[in-house]
Amino acid sequence: MAPASPPSIPFSIHTGAVPGLRPQRGNVVTHIAPVAEAQRGAFLPCADTEFYWQKQSLQAAVLLDAARPGSQPAALPQMQPVAGHPGVFDAPGSIQGHLTGRRIGNA
Repeated sequence: MAPASPPSIPFSIHTGAVPGLRPQRGNVVTHIAPVAEAQRGAFLPCADTEFYWQKQSLQAAVLLDAARPGSQPAALPQMQPVAGHPGVFDAPGSIQGHLTGRRIGNA
């Protein structure tokens, strides 16, 4: 069964018009509160989605500063600017593959 549309909240993940990209599952939090025990630089995912595209699994997430949601979180470790794509960053990934991201507002 296809996932439902995300609720009307200030953060969500949208695909735009990418032919063949299919959302499979995801999570969206409905209440955000600071995590008092969070270490400096910890992230709080407020939305995540798994997509399938050309037989590949792709994961997307919106990350906030866990201790201070609403403030700009730290940069993701090892992220480097992608040449020719202002505001887009890339880093080697772990077992799940490369990481690519961009900062949008304070997320």
